[in-house]
Amino acid sequence: MGSSNLELIFDSVGHFGRYQIFLYFICAFQNISCGIHYLASVFLSVSPQHTCRPPGNVSQVLFQDLSTWQLEDIWTQFSVGREDHILVKLQDGEIWELTSCQRFRRDDQSSLDYEYSGQKSSFPCLDGYIYDRSKWLSTVVTQWDLVCNREWFGRLIQPTFMFGVLLGAVIFGYLSDRCSGNSCLCLCVLGDGPCGEKKHSDFLPSVKRSDQWCDYGDPQGLPFLVSGGNYGWKIFHRGSIWPYIPLYSGAVSNHCKVAGRGEWQHGGPCGKHRGPVVHLSLQHLDLHATDTPIQKQKQWFKETFDHLFAIVNSAEAEDAGVILVSGWQIFRSIPTEEVPYWADVVLGFRKMTKDELKKFPQHVFGHAFTTLKCEGPAYLPWLQKRVKGSGGLILTRRIEDLWELHPSFDIVVNCSGLGSRQLAGDSKIFPVRGQVLKVQAPWVKHFIRDSSGLTYIYPGVSNVTLGGTRQKGDWNLSPDAEISKDILSRCCALEPSLRGAYDLREKVGLRPSRPGVRLEKELLAQGSRRLPVVHHYGHGSGGIAMHWGTALEATRLVNECVQVLRTPASQSKL
Repeated sequence: MGSSNLELIFDSVGHFGRYQIFLYFICAFQNISCGIHYLASVFLSVSPQHTCRPPGNVSQVLFQDLSTWQLEDIWTQFSVGREDHILVKLQDGEIWELTSCQRFRRDDQSSLDYEYSGQKSSFPCLDGYIYDRSKWLSTVVTQWDLVCNREWFGRLIQPTFMFGVLLGAVIFGYLSDRCSGNSCLCLCVLGDGPCGEKKHSDFLPSVKRSDQWCDYGDPQGLPFLVSGGNYGWKIFHRGSIWPYIPLYSGAVSNHCKVAGRGEWQHGGPCGKHRGPVVHLSLQHLDLHATDTPIQKQKQWFKETFDHLFAIVNSAEAEDAGVILVSGWQIFRSIPTEEVPYWADVVLGFRKMTKDELKKFPQHVFGHAFTTLKCEGPAYLPWLQKRVKGSGGLILTRRIEDLWELHPSFDIVVNCSGLGSRQLAGDSKIFPVRGQVLKVQAPWVKHFIRDSSGLTYIYPGVSNVTLGGTRQKGDWNLSPDAEISKDILSRCCALEPSLRGAYDLREKVGLRPSRPGVRLEKELLAQGSRRLPVVHHYGHGSGGIAMHWGTALEATRLVNECVQVLRTPASQSKL
């Protein structure tokens, strides 16, 4: 079209006036606001609550009258405008006081008391900081540690960003007048794509869950306590005894970026409960309890499977986070036991066909079946809601020794996991560190598990779990970027489409493991005093797979204690 014809059209419809300017602004405004929104989240200079990172692995944390294993548990206890310190005990025995901008090592390490008037040495925060991520998962302040003596630099971030926006508007406005409009448009589109996608993947916010607590019950209101970690729960309940559900008492870390830091936790019934490193489905029996007979493991597994299968066939399935899932367990060599002992518990168990094995060219044998996946973040609050709905009462308190519960409680149910090293003096309990990735890959519908148990792909309701590790005796709760990359590489070898997964989040947890599950009664004696204890811990990675079955057995043991306490001369019988 010639320029003369174009001028004729402008003469007919009108030249570039206010209306045309308004239309142009409407078309361009969404791109301008979207770009500012994307970049603003990167340069957000919010300074969250923070404290110095301790110079080693933490075994215990104390803040006023709150004791826990993880620094991230204490943020809600801080008062605005008040300088508090956090007391931590490291695995090497050193005791440190942490403040927001400084840390102190106590010279006297004989006791872990919050108040201390002895000598202590001051050190700067050379190991960085731990931030409250309940609202902002990641900002430029947390990424670059722009706090304390570097806080002034953080205050320059947003003014610098806005100045850059204005400068960019001038520069690109000038270029748009001098260059071809099409060329500038193509340049902007090509630049916005990778830059916007990179920002989006790196700074997507995460959702936090608050701590929850649990209850337990005795049919006649007989008080007894469920012990978790360094905490206790006093329960009064009228009705049938609720099975106690033991899971993991490790801790979990979570972050959006493979190489980043961050923490996450959720509440669970019957104990202050940090989320399992994997919200394990029941497609395999991964108990690793050499001292537990196979028939007993199968019984617990079947009772748990039947319980969850009833849930998945009810209207409660969505709220409880229980789903059916199908998939494969694959082997690089033909196993000695081609049909595992749990084959008649899961649904539709069969050997994989040759055509199915073509998907996994490095493997020669496999099992195909349908099973159940139980997701902890939904399942645990659902259980807690049911118990509370039946009249359960929760009372929290810190304990260092089970004898602190006598005579207030007639029976103690010890489900403290790794805390049993202290509360029960159990030297057989040890951590097994696990690290996984949670990713968004909605096209993955089937689980895949390598026979080693270290590489697995578990699709869930809202994400896909990629695993994993099994590091015996490792207490480290910080994500390892190299391990995350290795996990992703191994899982992509089984399912190449996972290279397109997005929103990668790391999680680290400690599985409370021992040679066999400790599920037994014990009568503690101290002079003339007696305290019945039911121990129920040490499930390792099989907590969800076994939970209902072992809970039923623990309930039977509690009932036996209850019956003895109701009979005359119960002390002598105990």
